[in-house]
Amino acid sequence: MRFVAGVDIAPGDELEITYGPLYEPRDERQQILRDMYGVDCECRACSLSGDAQLDSDRRRTSIRTVQQRISTPGAMMKPDNFVALVKEGLALLLEEGLFTGASALAYDGVQAAAAWSDIEATRAWAVKALKLQELEGGVESSDYKMVKKVERNPKLHQSWGGYRTPRAVPRP
Repeated sequence: MRFVAGVDIAPGDELEITYGPLYEPRDERQQILRDMYGVDCECRACSLSGDAQLDSDRRRTSIRTVQQRISTPGAMMKPDNFVALVKEGLALLLEEGLFTGASALAYDGVQAAAAWSDIEATRAWAVKALKLQELEGGVESSDYKMVKKVERNPKLHQSWGGYRTPRAVPRP
């Protein structure tokens, strides 16, 4: 197995890996880990208490809700609303200190811009997705390489022109 660090790691820094769902409240995440692996997680998020823990639970469930709304059939039909959801999800991930899922959200922006035939927005979202994918999976990952091709030539995206009438899509 290969791990890629997206940030500098100082001696003594704790490294964490996800074994279960990220976007559930702490108590639900803990129960899933107990049921599946017989462990109690002691990561930063699971160790929070009081208002900090409630805020974390709120952010994580909000991220899940954003992902569900983005996945709703027809969500891209209103690109302004769709991109607002993508940006909301990215902001919540950043606030929660999570990298996992950020590049996928940015890639949703790529897909929307490509479907609406907006070359500049497709490139802008591809640049955002590439920066995030570099942190999540590294520049050698297949996802990174695929998005890099779309950045160079947005018309290569499989969704290019999916909506017959071109329309401007908000940038990241």
